[in-house]
Amino acid sequence: MSTTVVNNNNDDTPFVAIVEVRDNSGVTTYLAWQTGSLNADGRAEVGLSWTPDQAGSYQVRTFVISDLGKPAILSPVVTSTVTVT
Repeated sequence: MSTTVVNNNNDDTPFVAIVEVRDNSGVTTYLAWQTGSLNADGRAEVGLSWTPDQAGSYQVRTFVISDLGKPAILSPVVTSTVTVT
């Protein structure tokens, strides 16, 4: 799984990209994050490895916060659906 994180600010910005995967019952089956820092007006590709335990439909939720200690929300939650056969 991968996504692009974009810094629309004029300052360097640290970030934590969080990826959550929920099964068709709404139960979180995977949670991971990747940290980094973006230059002003920069972008970075964030990629995490996920292998489902079983076939089914999964909801993948991705969002970005400033840090884990005292987080500020930096992006809306982006949701997509993945079907594993």
